[in-house]
Amino acid sequence: MISGYMLYALWLVLGAIGLNVLLGVIRAVMSSSFSVGKFTMFLKTGIMFGVLPLLVVAHVMPMDPTGWLLQIAYYAGAAGVFINYIMDAFGKIKK
Repeated sequence: MISGYMLYALWLVLGAIGLNVLLGVIRAVMSSSFSVGKFTMFLKTGIMFGVLPLLVVAHVMPMDPTGWLLQIAYYAGAAGVFINYIMDAFGKIKK
């Protein structure tokens, strides 16, 4: 299950997704091109392709005979998703 640093990594990922969604919504409202479909697409891609694989890896961890292989995969995936969304947020800020 998720505990300790794994929980903090998941919160970082969710925070980066939330920041990215918030910046996207603010930019869409300011340019008056806001649509609910765009908002749900942000959430769908963030949760389905970012968070769900991390949760699957976390729940498969008890079957890992080494005890560290899937843990490394979890942290590497969390770091990758976090960096992806933070770089996207910085791109939205600079525009």
